[in-house]
Amino acid sequence: MKKFLLLLAVVFWFPINIFAEDTIPAISPELKQKFQFNENGKFTVMQISDIHAYRSLRPYPNVKRMIRKGIRKYHPDLIIVTGDNIHEETKHEEFEKCINQFVKIFISEKVPFAITFGNHDYRIKSEEHFDRQEQYDIYRKLGGEYFVDFDIAELSGVGSGAIPLYSPKTGKPVFDIIVMDSGDYVPGTISYDACHTDQIRWYEENAGTLPCLWFQHIITPDIYENGNFIDIRDFREAEVEKIPPVETTKDDPDGFYSKPLKKYIKKVPENAVWNKYIKCYVVTDPKAIWANELQRYVICDEPGIVFWYWRKKCFVKLDPKRSAEGWKGIPCSTPPWVYKDDQHTYEGRTLYQSWQKMGNLKGVYFGHDHINYFDLTDDNGIRMGGCKAALGSDPGFRIFEISEDGNFTTQSITASMLGIKE
Repeated sequence: MKKFLLLLAVVFWFPINIFAEDTIPAISPELKQKFQFNENGKFTVMQISDIHAYRSLRPYPNVKRMIRKGIRKYHPDLIIVTGDNIHEETKHEEFEKCINQFVKIFISEKVPFAITFGNHDYRIKSEEHFDRQEQYDIYRKLGGEYFVDFDIAELSGVGSGAIPLYSPKTGKPVFDIIVMDSGDYVPGTISYDACHTDQIRWYEENAGTLPCLWFQHIITPDIYENGNFIDIRDFREAEVEKIPPVETTKDDPDGFYSKPLKKYIKKVPENAVWNKYIKCYVVTDPKAIWANELQRYVICDEPGIVFWYWRKKCFVKLDPKRSAEGWKGIPCSTPPWVYKDDQHTYEGRTLYQSWQKMGNLKGVYFGHDHINYFDLTDDNGIRMGGCKAALGSDPGFRIFEISEDGNFTTQSITASMLGIKE
């Protein structure tokens, strides 16, 4: 009888272990915190992106005030920092000082925080710069009990995994916050990377059942498709007047300091704008848009919010069915040829197609683009949004209120909305 039981145990144990070794865990074993909805069935998340911390210069004082004031007003249960956390030139000796500018705020306000990465965090790959894993380990050390270590080591990148939210009534997870490292650049190119095959596979095998919010840095190219934009091919060249700079001195009453040229020049017309591509001041029609691939200004008479889309070499207009709020230009994204190749698809499915297949995605929110903070639902029911950068003019963040029933609301908040001036 004992021999029979031993044989039975071997038969069943063996394949189970083989299967287990081939299965990526659903949750990181390092995740110590257990997050749950409050007594009202709510859970609040703050998304902060594109801080680009650099020495003592960034974040600027207004950004630090914005983060602190935002925490005190919205009382987030969790902060998710979605990449480009530092400036790419930040070296070993500067790193801790840079990130402590915002990490110390999280700790002093006693808010748990999770970190993932963007294309700038490890853009310069050298012995003088910490790689993603080294950076993650430093965040863990500095954050202590407030650092949320959700990373699953087996997945591509660093800062990829899930943070489950539990029901206080049942003690079981009822919602997932999925955070993914979307990489930086495809090796040997300047093309933005995307989530890899193993990350999509993990999602389908481990996290495709509970309703979820998804966060990553780089925007997927699906934002241009599925009814979001309408192509416009009709445009004409715009007349433009170039203003040659005339150098002057600091004491000249008719002069001003030009930041782009880094010197004092004679005043230019009030309607003149600086064009960084041709490196001069220009006066042109207010409707004109600079088409960089064509190296000229062009005009489209189509009504509505119109952008020049360099990949298609044409204008595009946001579909009137979509909300225009938060659209400031064409978002930067992973190019389709990367997004659809064998290294970034699973069983032939892109990440977007995987979201469609699983059907549990409530929304996906990106960083990366700085100025765009759109929030729309496309023709396939996939909701996508952007987080305004915590850098630049009127920096911002996003607030999410998740309900235990699987729904959520979100709003884009800026420094000016909190009464903070530059």
